[in-house]
Amino acid sequence: MESRAATDMEPKAATELRRLNINLPPPVYEILQDLATQTGRTMTDVVRTGLSLAKIALEAEKAKNKLAVVSQDGTILKDIVLVR
Repeated sequence: MESRAATDMEPKAATELRRLNINLPPPVYEILQDLATQTGRTMTDVVRTGLSLAKIALEAEKAKNKLAVVSQDGTILKDIVLVR
C-alpha cells in the first residue's frame, strides 16, 4: 500500500507557503542534515515528511491503531509511538 504522506501536506502553489524559523539543538540539526543528505532531499522536505508521518501516527493512535515497521514476512519490528 503506497502512502501519500509526504505529498498530502505539500502546498498547491508557492503563494500557499508559510515561513517557519525553528531552533534545533546541534544533535537534532545534524540528524536533519544527515537525513536530507541520505535521501537527496532538502531539509524542508525532510521536515514535511516527518510532520506527515507524525500526523499518520496521531490519527492511528486516535483510532486505537498502531503505526509500525513491519518486515516482509509480517513481523512487527518496531512500533512507532508519539512521545507526549
